[in-house]
Amino acid sequence: MDWIKVGTAALVGGAVAAIITALLVIFFAKPGSGDDAVAGEALPAGAVVAFDQEGGCPGGWTAYAKATSRVIVGAGASSPGNGADGKPLTALASGATGGQESVTLTAENLPPHTHAYNDIYYSEVGGTVTVPNNRGSNGSDSDNKGYEINRTTLPDQQTASAVNIQPPYIALTYCLKG
Repeated sequence: MDWIKVGTAALVGGAVAAIITALLVIFFAKPGSGDDAVAGEALPAGAVVAFDQEGGCPGGWTAYAKATSRVIVGAGASSPGNGADGKPLTALASGATGGQESVTLTAENLPPHTHAYNDIYYSEVGGTVTVPNNRGSNGSDSDNKGYEINRTTLPDQQTASAVNIQPPYIALTYCLKG
């Protein structure tokens, strides 16, 4: 799964939903009705709007439970544009759900890679590592001792654990127009 693609889609979808919600509230608000008024008459039943308020939804609206703890993304038969990686974005049907808050990484999830390090070096004196016949790396010098450089590498067997993959977010209350 391409987590960059998932994260980008979540961020873009959330930002678009917030902008559309703000424009709808501004456009349909009744003049002189106060800061906390929502023009319910102008929005059709079934409209879902995000509210930044405590205590639930305003009158005539109910909590949209399907959106609880979820990022809203746009639905459609095709997706315009490309993601940050240049690949086309996935088109989603209305009501589709997906994603997960965390993922457990395994060795199969990691790209092939190496960890470069120095191992043993040779010196004329000292050293605590046994070197066959006290020979250096090319075998021409017979009075060498080996020194081992302390190193740390990633063990082959790690215990898999969940990694949070949520992008930065703000929680808003999504309400459904009755």
